[in-house]
Amino acid sequence: MGAQTGMQAAMEANHRMLQQQIQSMADQMQLYKKNKSVLGKGLSAAQERGSTSQVRMQPAPNCEGNQHHNNYTPFPKVEFPNYDGDNTRTWIKKCNRDLPNWPEFTSAILDRFDDQDLELIVGEFKKLHQSGTVTDYLDSFEELKSHMLIFNKDLPEEFFSASFISGLREDIKGTMLSMRPHTFHQALSLAKKQESTVEAILKRATQSYKNTQNHKPNFKTPP
Repeated sequence: MGAQTGMQAAMEANHRMLQQQIQSMADQMQLYKKNKSVLGKGLSAAQERGSTSQVRMQPAPNCEGNQHHNNYTPFPKVEFPNYDGDNTRTWIKKCNRDLPNWPEFTSAILDRFDDQDLELIVGEFKKLHQSGTVTDYLDSFEELKSHMLIFNKDLPEEFFSASFISGLREDIKGTMLSMRPHTFHQALSLAKKQESTVEAILKRATQSYKNTQNHKPNFKTPP
């Protein structure tokens, strides 16, 4: 029972944190988009849906003296389903039904408020190449990958795996092509291993060169 209580407390804490993040994002969007009717329409639609999905609205703040107070729409607050340790599948089903998952939420937010240009994103993705470490390249790749998936969530893993390998440094890519990794995670793991191998070879070569320079024979010039 103690484990169940602990799990429930942890999940509720995570839910409260997520709710705070969502509320903060909504507040910022209210300020940024206050003169656009799309905001009011979007949140009004959320209120209408909430009447049938156990959504409790927060009371609007006191906006007396503010000429824009009629434009303020409270953000819906969703009650997190309580888990008592029984009927786990039913509880999970209820959570999935009443609460949007994070990818759905971020996709909806970006669809409505983001001004990213598809052609620009695709162009940057195609031009991306490794210029530093594999980790640095991965960070840039993952950022552009997330934008690509927003525009087309059905892009297969093979596409990203091939694109990732294509942008690697030549001294890493050659070995990768011969190994033919089947998944993106395999490609990443092999790229890091190959990077370590290349660095080790360069380190040994550099040290060998230094040793050679330090032990050059000292030929004396005849008088």
